[in-house]
Amino acid sequence: MSASQSAHLQKRTAPSRSHIEEAGLPATSTSAGVEPEHPTYPQGRLPPIADSGRAPGALLFTTLLLLLGYTYVQWLDLVNVWRYDDRVTHTILQLSALAFLPFAVTMFYFRIYVQGIRGIRVNWNQGETLYPTAIRVASFSLVLGYLLIIIAFWPVWGFLTVGHVCILSLGLIGVVRLF
Repeated sequence: MSASQSAHLQKRTAPSRSHIEEAGLPATSTSAGVEPEHPTYPQGRLPPIADSGRAPGALLFTTLLLLLGYTYVQWLDLVNVWRYDDRVTHTILQLSALAFLPFAVTMFYFRIYVQGIRGIRVNWNQGETLYPTAIRVASFSLVLGYLLIIIAFWPVWGFLTVGHVCILSLGLIGVVRLF
């Protein structure tokens, strides 16, 4: 190998697209099999999200889901069942409220501290990378809270409890989507 060829190889940081195609490799890989580092976002940093993360009709959609939930609560007479029906297991219902607490704290943490005070807009996709423990705790507490609500109301509605809880949770999903 001549000196000019070795100098040329030392200057080159990543193979060009034509060299990759000549070698028969996919266009996204290099000869080493790794992606070349992006000049603006070095390895280990996440690029910012291009959009705000909110769909244009998110507020309207959430309002419709909340109205659906309110109508369903009135149709089920849920407040009277919750307060006066002896078949409801109130201890488990209170435990479900405690199980939802870490989820609510995590939502307020992301909305008030991370976005409001620190000024970082976190998407759920980035949140799984940047705050994995918080996302796992919030997910676990949400699932546990739903299971405990189903157990608490099971003596009243039986198998229909799962459907009732799913329909009533649509409003909560819409509210979480606004974050």
